[in-house]
Amino acid sequence: MGKQDEAINQYKQAILLKPDFANAYYNLSYAYKAAKKYQESYANMQNVLNLLDPNEADYEKAKQELAELEKLLPASQRQALSLQKLLKAN
Repeated sequence: MGKQDEAINQYKQAILLKPDFANAYYNLSYAYKAAKKYQESYANMQNVLNLLDPNEADYEKAKQELAELEKLLPASQRQALSLQKLLKAN
């Protein structure tokens, strides 16, 4: 509701208290997205994936959201991510 900065600070506090709390990273990512801070949003959604079990349904949801966030990144960063994916695949 227009209070993204306040929400961002609260989620950062939650992460400081419990660094393995995937839900806090997810909500932080959402708050950054609402604030149009797409790079920060993307980075925090990556943290969500790192914390979730790949066999959980939430993992697939987060993975889809990460792909959507990638589309919002600057072209140069999208290209760098594509290159990283290619290097990992080989």
